[in-house]
Amino acid sequence: MLKARRASAASDFADDRIYRRIRAAVMAGHLPPGTKLAEEPLAAAFGASRLHIREVLRLLNFAGIVEIIPNRGAFIAKPSRQEAIDTYKARRLIEAEIVRLASNNPSRSGLAVLRKHVARQRAAGLSGDRALFIRLMGEFHIVLAEIAANEVLASFVAQLVGRTSLIIMLYERPGRVGCSVDEHAALIDMIEQGNARGAVAAMSHHLSAIEERLMFEAPPEKAAIDFRALFAEAE
Repeated sequence: MLKARRASAASDFADDRIYRRIRAAVMAGHLPPGTKLAEEPLAAAFGASRLHIREVLRLLNFAGIVEIIPNRGAFIAKPSRQEAIDTYKARRLIEAEIVRLASNNPSRSGLAVLRKHVARQRAAGLSGDRALFIRLMGEFHIVLAEIAANEVLASFVAQLVGRTSLIIMLYERPGRVGCSVDEHAALIDMIEQGNARGAVAAMSHHLSAIEERLMFEAPPEKAAIDFRALFAEAE
C-alpha cells in the first residue's frame, strides 16, 4: 500500500509539473491559440505516459486554456471576441477586490516582492525578450493575488490570466504592449499608501486599457510546434 501511495504521489507531481510547463509556455506565447496538443508528441517531450498527458489536458481544459474537440483532439483555446469581453469583465470584478484587500493590509515583504517583480519586467522589456516579458506581465497579477492572501481569488486570477494571455496573443495590436510596467508600479504605490479606492480605480482602468488595445481580427496561421525542443528544459 505504501508503494502505491508513493507511486500516486509521484504521478501527481509529474502531472503538476507538466501542467505548469504547458501553462507557462502559453503565457509566454510559445503555444499560440489553435495549436494542436497531440498526446504522443507531448508524452515523448516530457518522458511521460499518454495517460498522464491526457489528465493534464483535461485539467487545462477545465482551466479554459485548452479546448478538447471530440474526434479531433486537444487544442490551445481560441477565445472569441465575446469571450474576451466577458473575461475582462470578470478580471475587473475579481482584481478590484484583490487590490482592496492588499491596500487594507499592505505587507512590507509583499510590496518588496511586487517591486522586484516590476524590476524583472523592465529588464525583460529592455532586453527584448518578448516571451519572458509577456509571461511576467501576466504573472504580476497572480503574484498580487497571492499577496492579498485569498487563495480562492488567487486561483480565479491564475485561470483568468491564462485566458487573457491567449486573448492578447490573438488580438493584440502590432507593436503595442498589452500591459504597462508603469501602471504596475503606480498600483504598488497606491497599495503601499493604503489607498484602496485609488488602487481599485487604477486596476479597473489598467485592465480596461489593455482590453481597448485589442484588435478583433482573424489571426495569421501559426507554424507547427516542436514540443520536444520547446519542453527540453522540463527534463
